[in-house]
Amino acid sequence: MNLFERVRSSRAADPVRNTAAWDAARAVRDSLRRSGRRTRDYAAITRSTGSVPHSALGPQIETVGNAHWHRVPAVLDREVYRRNFVLITSALEAHDISWWWVDGVGHRGRRVVAVAHQHKTRVREALLDAARTADGGAAWRITDAMTRGPHYALAGHVGWADGLGDSGAWRVAEVLAFEGCSRRLGLGYGCDIEFWETDSDDGTITAPRENRAARLLDHEAAHLVAAERDGQNVFVPAVFEQAMLEDVLFPIDAVYTWVDGADPAWLERKARVTGESVVPALHAEATDPARFRSRDELMYSLRSLDDFAPWIRHIYLVTDQQVPEWLDTTNDRITIVDHRDIFPDDGRLPVYNSNAIISRLHHIDGLSEHFLYMNDDVMFTRPVLPEQFFTGSGIALVSPSNNRRPFIEPSVEREPHLNLTANIRGLMQDATGRNVSRAIKHTPHPMLRSLLFELEETFAEAYEATTRSRFRHHEDIVADQLHHYYAQATGRAVPGTLGYTYLNVLDESFVPVFNGFAKKRDRDAMCVNDAPVPEATPIDDEFVQKFLDSYFPAPSQFEQNSNSPRY
Repeated sequence: MNLFERVRSSRAADPVRNTAAWDAARAVRDSLRRSGRRTRDYAAITRSTGSVPHSALGPQIETVGNAHWHRVPAVLDREVYRRNFVLITSALEAHDISWWWVDGVGHRGRRVVAVAHQHKTRVREALLDAARTADGGAAWRITDAMTRGPHYALAGHVGWADGLGDSGAWRVAEVLAFEGCSRRLGLGYGCDIEFWETDSDDGTITAPRENRAARLLDHEAAHLVAAERDGQNVFVPAVFEQAMLEDVLFPIDAVYTWVDGADPAWLERKARVTGESVVPALHAEATDPARFRSRDELMYSLRSLDDFAPWIRHIYLVTDQQVPEWLDTTNDRITIVDHRDIFPDDGRLPVYNSNAIISRLHHIDGLSEHFLYMNDDVMFTRPVLPEQFFTGSGIALVSPSNNRRPFIEPSVEREPHLNLTANIRGLMQDATGRNVSRAIKHTPHPMLRSLLFELEETFAEAYEATTRSRFRHHEDIVADQLHHYYAQATGRAVPGTLGYTYLNVLDESFVPVFNGFAKKRDRDAMCVNDAPVPEATPIDDEFVQKFLDSYFPAPSQFEQNSNSPRY
């Protein structure tokens, strides 16, 4: 099949068939097929006036200044990317324009499709027809995807003569305003259309910009083959089906540790242990209620995972005889793991020491070799890829902080995280001859299960003592930090480049950081931590709640009564 021959991809078993995005796309397609003369008349009106007719705006169109937004219920960001992809490809198909999927680079959420360069005029007319006939079409916008220049309302005057017509790639989106919150999603969530050209002399194909393979492809590499992308059947250049060196081909799971510190049964068990006369001297932070408080951060973290890391194979939630009341336990992608499932039955339980719990995670039955350890207050904040956490060969990409830990001896008076570093330093020096200076960022931690078993065997005495400490103890170690350092020293981890921001709800000086990040959304992950700061004023709970609700307004597939599709 020649690259530019017409292709048709089956939509069988498409998981978004029953979603709002798919229904909207079908409405566009059906509307285009019915449009006929009305489309041409509407086009004449908009060309003469240079604006969108008021009669076309409809009740769901919200106007802010001169811009029109389609007001819809909140959905996950990935559904917006998908929605724009389906809307645009449906418009192309309604005009019998062949397109194929492009594995783009540089953006981890946006979909990219390609069309033969000679069909650019037809693509232009297909987009105009769609915008001028579809419900919500007044909110369709277009810009030059190469230069990110001016953007235009497709149902109004479009500056084709101002450079857009000559561009090698267009970005098109139906821009949305979410009901019930201030969230607006513009052209940054659009679908890109690239125009690929064929050299008449040697038959090579040139894309307007780089992709997962290369801009220049010969006939064999560009030959279209059936493939699956984003849960649906599409056509792609054959070279895109070849595994590249950097591709992660192994499964990656996620592991959460979670506790509801307000649960009466849990509090009763904890009170019995706290009252034991054998409890050793502890730092005040070890039993501080703030360490066990739940603001439903786990719910928002799972929303972030569902939205921005849907490639995670399975999720394990490690708890102490608890299940979040909002969790859909029928979802086959999540498993509840009780402490009794990973600790031996030898008197170590109950335990209220996160260091001890983390040091037993590799005993989860069925856990993959490569996994991400997630605190419930750690959340993804934009689309991420497996290649940001592991190399194609399986090496972990860790996140060292620029903060240096002081070189001090551990003691009960010192903050627990400083003691952890001090204790791990001794193990590292003895085992590897290397010391550690830098702290670790509060990000998702990429971990190797086999290495954790190795650590437990190598440092058996330290593991035994830690897992028998019911509360955080100044002689503890913790497996995630030890893994971070030891893996680097033994060639199984290297520093990565994950973008990250830290937010502390117990320090009101972070309010501007919260507000700024809510607008920029320019990092891959964040930690909404509750670290005590001497003499600092905590941030109001309502403020934190509004921040989380605004950042993650749509429920995930892991919540009861959710309509989010399962993958």
